[in-house]
Parts: sequence; C-alpha cells; structure tokens
Amino acid sequence: MGPARTVLLCVGLASVGVVQYWDWETLHGPFLLDDRGTVSQNPSVIEAANPKSWARVWTHDYWGHDKLTLPSSHKSFRPITTLSYRWNFIFTGLDTFWYRLTNVIMHAVVCFLTVPTVLLSQPASRPWEALGGALTFAVHPVHAESVSNITGRAEVLAALFFMLGFICYTTAHEQLPSGAWRARSVVRFLVAYMLASVCMVLSLLSKETGITTLVVCAIWDAVIACGFNLHTALSGWAATSAEVRCVWRGWAVRTAMLAVMTIAVGIWRLWLNGESGATFIAEQNPAAAAESRLERGLSYSWIYIRNLGLLVYPHQLCCDWTGGAIPNVESLGDWRVKWIALLYGSFASWLVWVLRKRAQPKDADDKVEKVRIDALECCKKDTVMAMTWLILPFLMSMNLITVVGFVMADRVLYLSALGWCMCLPTLPRILTLVVQSSLASPSSSVQSPAEPDASSGEGKPASEQPGLRRFRHYLAVAVMAIMATYSYLCHYQNRVWRNESSLWGNGYSVNPKGHLIMSDWGKSLANEGRYLEAIGVLEVAMDRSPGTVTLMGSLGLSYAYTGRCDKAMPLFQRGLLYSSQGEGLSDNLSGTIEEGKQQVMVGIFYVGYSHCATNLQSMLDYVKKALEVHPTSSFAMDHMVKVTGIVQNVYRQSDRGNKLDLRMIEVIHAPGPDGKRKLDFRYNEAYYEEQGGEAAVPAVAVDTTILPPKQHQKIGDLYSGHTEELHRLLFKLVHKAPAALANLS
Repeated sequence: MGPARTVLLCVGLASVGVVQYWDWETLHGPFLLDDRGTVSQNPSVIEAANPKSWARVWTHDYWGHDKLTLPSSHKSFRPITTLSYRWNFIFTGLDTFWYRLTNVIMHAVVCFLTVPTVLLSQPASRPWEALGGALTFAVHPVHAESVSNITGRAEVLAALFFMLGFICYTTAHEQLPSGAWRARSVVRFLVAYMLASVCMVLSLLSKETGITTLVVCAIWDAVIACGFNLHTALSGWAATSAEVRCVWRGWAVRTAMLAVMTIAVGIWRLWLNGESGATFIAEQNPAAAAESRLERGLSYSWIYIRNLGLLVYPHQLCCDWTGGAIPNVESLGDWRVKWIALLYGSFASWLVWVLRKRAQPKDADDKVEKVRIDALECCKKDTVMAMTWLILPFLMSMNLITVVGFVMADRVLYLSALGWCMCLPTLPRILTLVVQSSLASPSSSVQSPAEPDASSGEGKPASEQPGLRRFRHYLAVAVMAIMATYSYLCHYQNRVWRNESSLWGNGYSVNPKGHLIMSDWGKSLANEGRYLEAIGVLEVAMDRSPGTVTLMGSLGLSYAYTGRCDKAMPLFQRGLLYSSQGEGLSDNLSGTIEEGKQQVMVGIFYVGYSHCATNLQSMLDYVKKALEVHPTSSFAMDHMVKVTGIVQNVYRQSDRGNKLDLRMIEVIHAPGPDGKRKLDFRYNEAYYEEQGGEAAVPAVAVDTTILPPKQHQKIGDLYSGHTEELHRLLFKLVHKAPAALANLS
C-alpha cells in the first residue's frame, strides 16, 4: 500500500471516529460520574489563574486534593491528562462541549494512527484486513466510556502516545540494514529508541498503562523484525552462521536497552508514590480482598473472561461494576471454573500451535506446500502481535502487578481492544489456512497457485477450491456484520452518556446490584425533577443500604420536594446524627465518613430541615446553620437565595414592615397535582394572638418557586473555586431585604 493511499485511509478512519461520536445532546451533556472530581472540582484544573497552581499538577494526584506522597492519596498520577483539562478550562471555562469535543478529536487522532499501527504489527495482512481492523477499532462500543466520558481522556491520551512510541520505534527499525551495526544504523536506532522512550513516559503520565509501550516494541522486534520463533530463539546463540548470531545478539542488545528504560521509568513512578501505597475498599474490588489464593486466582480469571466477553460481544456495557455484580469464584465446584479451564486450555492450544514448527516438504518442487507453510507462519506472527496488543495494555489492570480499585471497567479496554480488532478481519484468512493445512496432504504434489490447471477443479490448490472459497466468503460476510453491529452499539452507548438518568438507567439494566447505580440513578431522576420516579428507585436503594447517609439525604430531599415532609424529617434527623458522629456509609462504601464529607452531609441535612420547616423563621435559621457548617456549599447558598427572596416578598406585602415576626408566617407543605410540592404561606393566627396581635391578617401570596436540584450543580460548577464571587452575589441579594435581614450577611 502506497503512502498516499495509507494517508487517505488514515484520514478516512479519523473521520469515522468523529462521526461515530458526533451527537449534539451528548456533546453538550453535563459532567458525569468522575468528571466533577477530575475537572470541575479539581483544584489543579480550576485554579488556572494562580501561577503557583501549575506546580500542583506535578505534585498532587489525579484528583488534585492530595499530594501524591500522602497515604490518603489515590496514587493516580496523570499530569499530562490534567494539563489537557487545564488548557480546556483556560480557554473555555467549564463548558462541557469543548471538553467532550477534545476527547472526540483525540479519539480521531488515535484512529488515524491505528492504520499504520496495524500495518506495522501485521505486515503480512492484506490492505483490506488492516483497514477492517482499524475500522473495527474506530467503531467498537467499548470505547464509549473513554470518549464520551470526559474522565476517560486518560485512556485516549495514553493510547495516542503508546501508538506514537510504537510507530517511531518500528518505522526507524525497518530502515536498519539487516545485521549491520554501522555508525549510521546505530544513530538511527538511538534516535528511534529515545523517541519511543519519550512517548512511553508521556503515555505513562497520561495513564499508568503506558509503562508497557517498550515491551510491545521488544516483542515486535523479535517476532516481526527478526522473525524469531521458538526454534531460532533456542538456537540463536549457538548458530554457526555469523549473520544469524549477529541478528540474535543485536536483538538481545536492543531488548536489554528497552528493558532498562522500562524498569527505570517504573521505579521512578513508584518512587513518586512515596512510602505508602494506594488503599482500596473491599467492595470496590472483592476479588483482591479474598483471603484464599485459590479464590483470588479463580476470581481474577473469571474477570478476564468477562472483559474478553465485552470485547467480543459488547452488549452489556456499564459504568459501575461494584456491589457484587461479579461474585468471587470461591471453590473449584463453581460452574464458572469450566469456563476458566476453557480459557487457559484455549490459550495453551494457541501457544502449541504458534510454537510448533511445521516440517518443510521433502520434495523441493512442492512450491504450493512451501507457500502454504510460509503463509501459516505469517498468520502465527499476526496472532502473536494481536495477542500482544490485547494483553499488554491491559496488564496494569489485571491485579498481577498492582491491585486496582475496581472490579471491571469498560474504559481500561480502550487500547486492548486493538488486539481483538486485529484478529477479527484476519480470521477468515487464518481459519482458511488452518483448514487448508489440515486437509492437504504433505506428500501431495500439486501445481503452483500461479499456474492453476484450468481444465479440472481437482488440480487447483486447496485455497482455490470452491468449498474453501465459499467458507472464506461466508466468514468475511460475518465479520462485516459484526462491524456493523459494533457501529450501532457504539452509537447507542454514546447516547447513554448524554445525561445522568440515561447513564444510570442503563447501568441498572445491566448491573442492578451496583452500589452506586441505584443511589445515583435516583439522584439523577431527582435532579431532573422526576421526584416520584426518584423516590421509587431510592427506596429500593435504601432497603439495600439502610446506613448510607447520602441516600438518606437524597431520599429525604425527594420526599420534601413532593411535599411529604412527614417521611423526610426522620431521614434528615437520622442522617444528621450519623453525619455529625462520622458514622454510617458514604458514597465510597467505607464504614466511616471522611472529615470533609461530614461537613457536606451535615450542611445538606440542615438544608433539608429548612425545606421542611413549619415557619419562615425556622426555614431561614436552618439554611443559615447549613452555611455555617459548610460555607462553600453551593447547594445551601442557592437555597439561601431562594428563601431570602421569599422573605423579601413577605416583607414587601406585609403592612407590619420590619416589625413582622417571621415565626408568624406558617409554611404549609402539600403535594401538588403534578406530584411536586406546593408551598403555601399564611399567618399563624394562634401565634399572632399570643404575641398580642389584633385581627387576623389575610394570607400572603408570594412567589414560592424553588429551583430544582440540577440548578444547584450548575451554580456549583459555575462558581467552583470562586467562593468569594458567590458570597458577593448572596450579599447583594440579602441586602435588598429590609434592615431586619441585615444580620444574614
């Protein structure tokens, strides 16, 4: 394939990558899942105006709150990804469209690099096979979490630098004279080596999977560049041919250099963590918490099978796999052990097939058999490289080198999917050759494929026989059908990420056991004003986790927004007690509530008290308490603004002016016709008379519109990191009220 055609294909693949994820609603969707932690609430991103904060990117973890060396740190260090968020913030603020558009463009660049990556990894593959592999990668639905989710940019950036490093090394290596170590060759290799090493470091600083970049290069060097197999590897040092010895020893030197760089960078990365390691909760990764080695090994193996299933048949993609979604394999009697045995048995059979050397035909004129054997050897190399791309980028998520903080995640398969995508289009050729090799007789003497006998079908090579030709065509049609299915599923999965309710609703349909799914789905429904639906979901979640204080807050507020304060107040009281004492479960599934989270939850429950207050003074007092506990709470500030507006209207319409006692204004909560609450305000005649009042004053009609919770998040995102501006806004609104309200500031 010529350079011009290759570039044209690369541009076409990049366009497919853009079109596949170009959904206007998804691109303009809100921050989802971990996006607030990595972007909108990350000090390393939103404090871009502070020159000193640039150093914070290189000293703090991915979430920006803890130094990497502290025991409380998550130990995820991805400064390149954080810098990309920071540049987004500098130019576009917190407009999610530009963040997601950047993700899509980066995915398009990765798709652009996929074509040369496949061609270099599988040089024996036909052009349409390379195109098919790259196209499958561009439309694979497992990428939706990495592209549509802003936080998934780490995977895309790591893959981009990973491929660049591989292309730099392999392209320069291909220009080296075979077995030559002249000065020009050495300089060329050193340049390629340094470029690949720089790309590896950049990939590592984007996501930890980048550490295996040079390992893939070393395997390519052995399998493709040097053409080694088991037999040449065993006999390379003892070979009598000077050329063979030179090739073998040259590869050994290059591999040693790649290994030294990889180990050195890995040690440096571990040193950055300090003396403490990452700590995870058992519910986030139950397999890693198993006491028995047998249980851990079997559970890990089953997770590998589930991940492989997502690549082959990605119909159950989910944003949360916690909560016992994948139970541990506790004994050899578990039914899943059969599938685990099948996995390792298949892998062992593949290894035997790859390592077995087929004997050359004794007849020197048997050209067809020689061509068949050579083609089969090329297929073996293709599958080795496909397995390399499948396994090595996934290595850091296999719980073998380090324990990860999740059971399974679609995003970690972003680059590993390339291995499966390389296999899929080449399956017709490989299976045809395998069948052909098993049917053909080694001793048969048939004509060359270049000179077939036109008079009889029997004289044709096996590859040209009608049966095998139809078999190959059927396989090719099946592969194209799989690609079309992947494209549809990718579009569907991209749409799933358009908003919270869609994301968590899809998560519930796939994994109803997820700890976060039920609670976050309920919260998202409440944020959209669908309170009755939210209550139904949150009640189920509350039954599962009765001690979760965040659920108490969400369910209590949903009750309050529908006028059912009789059910909301017990939840607020219990939640306030747990939060004040630091007890109960939080969103991270731990048995205690973190110190910072305590303030947040106490503030939320005081706001809940305010929503269910029986008089206007209590409504005002409780929201003031919420701000005293958590002064930067946008949720409490927003409610304070609304309550202040109500008080202003009351004073404006009252004939008592500043002498009006707000305790006289009774708040009546009642469900409205649409399921949402209806607030009524009236003078409490009994209290009015107790205070020496005269005749009852008519009821006061005021604007009681309360912003739905989704507005709270919008305010939080808008003013995140700019608390002073929000306080000034509140100060102005408060001081529009009469002098009696001046103390609120």
